[in-house]
Order: sequence, then structure tokens, then C-alpha cells
Amino acid sequence: MPDNPLSLELLDDRTAYYPGEAIEGIASWVFPHPVERVEVHLCWHTEGRGAEDASVVETVGFDHPPPVGAKPFRLSAPAGPYSYDGRLIAIRWTVEVVAAGVKDVAQMPVTISPTLEPFVLPAT
Repeated sequence: MPDNPLSLELLDDRTAYYPGEAIEGIASWVFPHPVERVEVHLCWHTEGRGAEDASVVETVGFDHPPPVGAKPFRLSAPAGPYSYDGRLIAIRWTVEVVAAGVKDVAQMPVTISPTLEPFVLPAT
């Protein structure tokens, strides 16, 4: 039995996407018992000063999956917020796989930006 029963693979090992572009991959799992649901989330969170914020912007779910399985998924990179690296705050995007009743999570950081790089404000 693997340490983490969940795994995630992105198509062509890509981790940077233009807004509106498809984020495609395969979610895999190996459970010792049945679970009710496996979900793939596209989410962002902030890091840095102040209160952290987070949001799940899209979910693809698989009800009553077999204990061992893999499913392709397709998410859409939203128009914003863009990935951002600032002095006081950063916005990070993640694709994650979760399962009902399972504490483990498989995560993959991704960048969403028109330049395929996080925005960085120039020093003043």
C-alpha cells in the first residue's frame, strides 16, 4: 500500500497555463476500502502578510469510484486571479486530488498567467 493513496499527473507534465486554457491530467488512487467520492480541485490561496485567503474555483468529481482506479480530468484555467509573487503577498494555484474520508491529499502547484510566469511587480 503506498504512503499516499492518491496521486496526480498533469498532461505532458505541464505546470503553466494561459487563462482559459484546459488543464488536463489523470487522478489515480489505491484505497483499502470503498470511498464515496474522489474529487479534483483547481484552487488558489494567498501567502504572506495578513489573513490568508483561499478558494476552490472548479471541481471534477467521481462518485463511488472503485478502490483502485484512475480517471482523466479536465479543468479550465480561469481569467484570474493570475499567479503573483509580491513582497507582501503571493497568489498560488494548485490542482489537488482529495477523497471523502481520506486525510491524504495529492497536490500539484500550477501557474496561471498570460505570460506563463507569475506576475512580479518591479521594485520601486
